[in-house]
Amino acid sequence: MTQPSPVRDNLRMLAQKSGMSKRAICRKAGLSESVVKDIISGKIQSPTVATLGKIATAMGLEVTDFLASPHNNTKRTVTPLPIKGEVKTGSFQKAIIWHEDNWQEEIFPSDPRFPSQDRFAMRISDSSMSERYNKGDLIACVTLFDLAELPENGRRYIIANKNSQGEFEIMCRELLIDQTGEQWLLAKSKDDTPYPPIKVTDDITIYARVTGHWRRED
Repeated sequence: MTQPSPVRDNLRMLAQKSGMSKRAICRKAGLSESVVKDIISGKIQSPTVATLGKIATAMGLEVTDFLASPHNNTKRTVTPLPIKGEVKTGSFQKAIIWHEDNWQEEIFPSDPRFPSQDRFAMRISDSSMSERYNKGDLIACVTLFDLAELPENGRRYIIANKNSQGEFEIMCRELLIDQTGEQWLLAKSKDDTPYPPIKVTDDITIYARVTGHWRRED
């Protein structure tokens, strides 16, 4: 089956706008150096979601950026986002986000999906329970309040788990909504260590939706 042209067109356009060469994207994604070139040329007609996910991560994007209509990406630019906090499993802090005096800024790709919402970034300070992120990575987010939407099955969210002292453990988890409507938080480790799903209770706040990912070069 021939790969739909929007994937190739979007990948070509976003690769050009990123300022990175096709080989550099592949190296950063941990793929063979010709993969991006082969997808754009049509030599690889049906790249897997996993491959597109690695390419998107390397470019600070999401897989959905490659699937949208090409005209939606024609005005993609970059914008500074405030880094408002950190994701650190197993560590508790007094607030979900830092005091404004401690915010920092980092450049992210602009996101036309959220023209009126206030995006911000969180730093990954512990990646032991994430197969997707490395320590030091940044993730772009929008609060559910700003989105005015309910949590959706299969999306990734910033989660705040409150303890008896009123402190918060900040995590990034995929949400699973089962057939009964119960909500569960999923963690997938890099070393295949099995972690049981966490049931969403009154002590757990689904704070923000993850909209993008940026891996800085060492």
